[in-house]
Parts: sequence; C-alpha cells; structure tokens
Amino acid sequence: MQLDNILDMLQTDTDTGSFTPAQGYAMAMSPEDLPPPPSGGTAGTTVAFTGAMETTSQSINIVNNHANGAGGRRWNLVSNPFPSYISGNTAAGVTNFIDANSTVIDNERLAVYGWNGSDYDIYNELSGAFSIAPGQGFWVAAASTSDAALDFTAAMRTTTGTGDFVSGPQLLTYNVGLKLYNGEIERAATNFYFRDGLSLGLDPGYDAGAYNQSTKLSTRLAQGSQETAFAINAMGMDAMQNTRVPLEIRQNAGQAFTISIADMELPQDISVYLEDTLNGTLTSLKDGDFELTAQSNLSGVDRFFIVFKDNSVLSNGDTLGINALNVYKANTDSFVTIAGITPELGQLNATIFNILGMTVREKALNPATATQTISTQGLVSGLYIIQLKSGNQVFTKKIVVH
Repeated sequence: MQLDNILDMLQTDTDTGSFTPAQGYAMAMSPEDLPPPPSGGTAGTTVAFTGAMETTSQSINIVNNHANGAGGRRWNLVSNPFPSYISGNTAAGVTNFIDANSTVIDNERLAVYGWNGSDYDIYNELSGAFSIAPGQGFWVAAASTSDAALDFTAAMRTTTGTGDFVSGPQLLTYNVGLKLYNGEIERAATNFYFRDGLSLGLDPGYDAGAYNQSTKLSTRLAQGSQETAFAINAMGMDAMQNTRVPLEIRQNAGQAFTISIADMELPQDISVYLEDTLNGTLTSLKDGDFELTAQSNLSGVDRFFIVFKDNSVLSNGDTLGINALNVYKANTDSFVTIAGITPELGQLNATIFNILGMTVREKALNPATATQTISTQGLVSGLYIIQLKSGNQVFTKKIVVH
C-alpha cells in the first residue's frame, strides 16, 4: 500500500497515544505490506486499543495539495469514527457519506476508494447500497486547495452492513468491463455502466476518475473535459445506441498488448467496437480481442475510441459514418468540439444555425485531424443547431450557448 507521509502508523503493540477521530490509520498489516517493525512489535499481529468510541458527529479537514502544486496529492486517508456502520451512498440511506460530502470531494472523483489488498475498489452511486464498517479507513479526493471539513454525522450511522467493503460495484442493468494485457499479465482495467437518467458528461457520484491518472487503460467522458482519466464511465441507456467514447492506451514503443472484454451485461443487439483511427480499423470486441504492437509510445485520446452501436451490421475493417462522431459543447467552452473524425469521412463541413435558420458559423474541417472545434465566441446566449455534412451524410445536433 502506498501510504507516503499522509498517515500515522501504530508502531508496536505496546505504544500508547490517542487516535484522531476520522483520521485513517494502517495497523496489523501483513509483513510484506509494512516496513520491518521496530523492536517490541511484530508485524501482522492483532492490535488492541481501549477508550471511548465517538458517538456524536465528527469532521476532519481534507485538502487538495495536488492543485497547490509542488508535487502534492489530492488524496486524503480518512476513516469511519463510529462503532457502527455508516451509510455510504443514497441507496444505503437518506443521510449518507457521499451526499453529505459532495461539495468537499472532487466531483470527478466523488466516490470512496477502498484498498482490497492489491488495488483500489471504487464505491459510488453505481455500487448499490454499501456501508462503511466501524473504523474502516479509505481514501477520498479533496476538491479545495484549502482545508475543508469532511463530515461524519451521527445521522449516517446504521446497523446494516457486513464485513469491510462490499466485494465491488454491483452490475446494474447494463455494463462492460475492459482489460489491457501484456502477454498473460493484466495491466489495467476500465468500466462502462449504462443507467437511466445519466448523461454523456460528468455525473458526480456515478463517473469516477482513476486513482492512478497514468494508468495504462482509461477513458474520457464522451462529452465535456478530456483532462481526467476515468476508471468508471457512466452514461444513460440511450448511449448504447450510437456513442463513441475516447479511450487512452499508454504503452511504450515495441510493446505488444491486448484489449479484451472482461465483464459484459449488454443487450444482444448492442455491438462494442474498438476503433483505431490511425490504422482505420474497427474491431468487434464481442467477437474477439484487439491486438497491437505499439510502433511508437502511445498516450493521449485522439487515436482510440470505444464505439457502442445498436446493430451488428458493421464488421472488422469497416468505417463508421458521420452519426458516430462525438459533437458536444461544455458550458464553460466558447466552442463546439467534434471528435472522432477520420479520413474515410472525406470533406467534412460544419455549420451552426440560429433558431431562425440563419447561418452564424461555417468551417471546413480537416479530415486528417481527429478532434477539431468550431468557435461560438460572440454568439448571443440561446439555442443553436450544428450541422455536419460529408457527401450525402448529414448530422445535426442542438447546442446551447451560455
């Protein structure tokens, strides 16, 4: 476990001192997980403590030192301070940890990150009802660069719960999990979930950023910021019909790798493709793995995409039509983003119309550049239509300018 300098460790089984309520600690770990113990203690033994447990509401300050620079971290190790379970999410209780702290936890990582002995399990609103055990430590990502109070209220307490964390996020109506392998060795995984009421943009408490932002396999949101690498990408049910999701693969030049479906719960008529825009290929992951040897160092989100389609008419080597482009405008952006452009589309023209049908912007897009933008700078606030045209293919979408 990477503990860095964030937490205190109980050094021996005879030391005395006071625990800070809601602070996370590591103790009674196996020898391979801890440095050699000092004289007087044995790694891996049970540690007993005495004193009164907390029964009233507690809080502890957390801070995002990563945003402060100087190599800091956003992660804070905290723990349930009560002698009872607490409700983790909305499904577990009306008053719960995630909802109560949604303003102080980074909204791209609004989740509980629990150590399972070898990796971090992520628990959020997709996980079904989960509770946090008495004294259980876990990580949260702070939103603010100054101290902000993370709350554990008495109203969160519950008698419902078994063991430590639940075994993992429960499968909802539909889901897909992908894994990256080097040979027979699994290196990384990323997951997609589909549920009514969610969007292609950020849904705090449902989408979850990867603990390690340099992980070898991750996704970006289909709409919105492309900066954060996500380990859980949650979308609405209609996203299965025709959506392209940016996929980041990090591999060194000369490295052979495989992408395959690990878990899947999808309707039979929904296809899952991995698109390689550089090589112009589509691989049906339902039918087989995607295999490649990197010719140069791989990173970034302009080359690979995961495509969900509501039919199986496309086969390996086919190209996607204009309807599979990702077209979106984030509220804070003064432009519309068009992602997933391929040379096979040929000449692609973008036009923005106002609600009266008047052309307010036009741009010829470069078919060799995967992601491009068209400016909305200077347009009055309101509803607009963007039209993309390639030959006889036409795609239109509503956008809102703020």
